Amino acid sequence: MQQINYLDRSFGGPGGPPSFQQKQSVGRSPSHTLRIIELALLVGAERAADEGGAVRQGQELLGAGTQAVLIKGGHASGPRSTDILLRSNQEPIRFDTPRLAASMRGTGCMLASAIAAHLAKAYPLEDSARKGKLFVFERLEKHAAE
Repeated sequence: MQQINYLDRSFGGPGGPPSFQQKQSVGRSPSHTLRIIELALLVGAERAADEGGAVRQGQELLGAGTQAVLIKGGHASGPRSTDILLRSNQEPIRFDTPRLAASMRGTGCMLASAIAAHLAKAYPLEDSARKGKLFVFERLEKHAAE
């Protein structure tokens, strides 16, 4: 069974450093869903300036023993929101949706939970990430229409 670690960033007091609260979903082998800034903090680097830099940082985590990293693109810029799934010895897989003007809190937790739910139904990680991304996109789309 796959384990997903979702890191929820919170900030300390004024000017205080960010801290992370780790939330785990079901399973055994570690995977991470990360925003670009969280990825940079975990590898001890500056925030990646582009997709290539984010992939390199994700590959550093893979080199440290993480089995999979999903780099979330919701906080990036541009007309598309692209999440990137990285796994050892495999090509990156991109999950792409139009960027919506809508904003909602909790979409990262929603994504990690949706992925975990699909993994629990025995879907492969790639399918689970794709279905999770679509689920969050549809929720944002519905929220924008309200």
